[in-house]
Amino acid sequence: MASLFKFSLIVAATLALAGCSSSNDDRAKSENGGEEVASEVKGERKPRKPTIPSGPIVNASPQECFERMIAATEVKDVVTLLACFATEDRNRNVGMVAFQVERLVFFQTDQKDQALALLTKYHLEKTDIMGMMQIFDSPGGQGAAKAVEIVGSQVKDQTAFMQEAADLLNPDLKDESEVAAKQPQTTKLADVKVEGDFAEGTLKNKELDRDEPIYFVKENGSWVVTANPPEMETPPGKVSEDKLVD
Repeated sequence: MASLFKFSLIVAATLALAGCSSSNDDRAKSENGGEEVASEVKGERKPRKPTIPSGPIVNASPQECFERMIAATEVKDVVTLLACFATEDRNRNVGMVAFQVERLVFFQTDQKDQALALLTKYHLEKTDIMGMMQIFDSPGGQGAAKAVEIVGSQVKDQTAFMQEAADLLNPDLKDESEVAAKQPQTTKLADVKVEGDFAEGTLKNKELDRDEPIYFVKENGSWVVTANPPEMETPPGKVSEDKLVD
């Protein structure tokens, strides 16, 4: 589970910068209706401008969920990224970003006033997130992940908060985000097995020392990523071919 929480933190860093566009993002217009398309700058592919989904996001399969996360990460689409996580994990990611905002206040950075204003706007100014994490992570506690999950659940408009936090955190998380943003793009989902409303797969990345597991759950008819999977009834290596998804 530690690896899944680590993966969640990587995504949290990516989410924190969603909605922030680089000043170097030069985009070309296509000849068909002026649609914005990717352009090549010094060998790097510039992503399309994010499009806010007009309705509920429904992932028909774990693979579709994963592919949607990759596409959303490339264009820093916080709305879609959040929709690809189960409720608990979505709350956890929002809570981790809130923790990063709180750190700006705690360490008296130049952005401390803006950070405090943001926390106040979303009624988190009196929440000692760092203290909660330490208490929950003490012996016998539920762990720091549970602490940030509780914090995230207190944010009513999570999308708006994440977008505003992105603008504030962007200068401080620039280096980390460049690494995090590359993670989903170079990672492939493989060996997916489905059992009812739960699924398990493997993240394969040639840049990593080993493969990492990833879990999915069907929530409100849509497949989403979860860090709290149930026990799969079928042991690894015993999955029948009809349950394997390419």
